[in-house]
Amino acid sequence: MAEPKENIKKTNHTVSEEDFKKIFEIVKGVGYGSITLIIHEGKIVQIEKNIKMRLT
Repeated sequence: MAEPKENIKKTNHTVSEEDFKKIFEIVKGVGYGSITLIIHEGKIVQIEKNIKMRLT
């Protein structure tokens, strides 16, 4: 069950330029699929890339 809004911890974290570049490069390389960012305490700690290959 979701937490009430008043209990949600507000953070003001930003994505570093290095992390942004990594994410952008991964996005450019995916034709079909998904990218998942794992965030812990406002920082990106893991990037998962799932690629779908279409056979026609």
